[in-house]
Amino acid sequence: MKSRTLLIILTGCSLYFSSCSKTRLSDIPKGPIATSRFLLNNSIFQWNGFGGEAESCLYCGPKIYNHTTYFTIATTDDVFGELVFKINTATLERKTYTDTTTIPISDSVALNYFNLLGPSYVTVHAASIQPGDYASITITSIKEGKYYDGTFHALLTSYPLGLESYKAKIIGEFHNATIDAGF
Repeated sequence: MKSRTLLIILTGCSLYFSSCSKTRLSDIPKGPIATSRFLLNNSIFQWNGFGGEAESCLYCGPKIYNHTTYFTIATTDDVFGELVFKINTATLERKTYTDTTTIPISDSVALNYFNLLGPSYVTVHAASIQPGDYASITITSIKEGKYYDGTFHALLTSYPLGLESYKAKIIGEFHNATIDAGF
């Protein structure tokens, strides 16, 4: 009797839950894969996002966030890495956007930054906090009105500041980044 009751309950639960609307990874529309590749000093990084035919990290790779009065271009890995650039414009066009730091500022208010944390990387923090630090982003193409390609280069100061601070030189590219609402 107990096993029959259990079978009835399990059957009912499976019918109920199978009728619910579910979003599976395979149901998400697939566009071209979003990719970013860059050189940080002498290390190469490639952080790819979701798209194409392969299911990959949904939140990784390059994304563009619209904050109404400005945009941020961010690329992340699947561990704890992030590279973020702020673009002071209300609309994105095919052109170059550059931001240069003119006075020393705190890393907590830096507009452009790079962080690597976690077990698979040496911890690195760098930001546009010293005069002369800069980030330059060029939007090279906009495909189908929604897939952005571009290049970037930046010179950021590692922190916390001290005798061992160095400049992080970053050169890279991104492809098929899409615009999301601001975070």
